[in-house]
Amino acid sequence: MLDLKSLANDIQDKIDEVINPIFAKANGVALKKELNKEDRMELENLKLSILCFAQQPEDIKENIIGSMLKTEAPLEIEKCVRSVLSDRIEKYKKDHGGNSPSEKVKKEMKSSAWAICRSNYSKRNKGEVMID
Repeated sequence: MLDLKSLANDIQDKIDEVINPIFAKANGVALKKELNKEDRMELENLKLSILCFAQQPEDIKENIIGSMLKTEAPLEIEKCVRSVLSDRIEKYKKDHGGNSPSEKVKKEMKSSAWAICRSNYSKRNKGEVMID
C-alpha cells in the first residue's frame, strides 16, 4: 500500500505541474495563489478527478487530460476516493477541534484514499476478494 501512496504523491505532483498553470491562465491569473476561493475549489475538484483516472505520472499530459476525463470506467474509483477523503477530513476535524487539514495533509489524505481505492478496484477486476 505504501508504494501506491508514494505513486499517488508522484501523480499529484505531476498534476500540479501540468494543470495549475493551465487553469490559472484560463482564469486570467498568472499563479494558482491568485485564484479566488471558488476557482481554487474548482481546481482542486478537477485535480482530484484527474488523480482518479491516472495510473502513472506519465499519464498526466496536457493533450490527453480531456480524453481521460471523458472515460467512464474509473468513475467508481473517483466516487470511492471522494468518499474516503471526505471521511478522513471529517475525522481530522473531529480530532483537531474542528480545524481543517492543511494542504500538505490533504495531499497525503488524497494519496492514501487513491491507494486504497485503486488497490480495491484492481483486486476486484482480478477477481480477488476485497477486505474492507
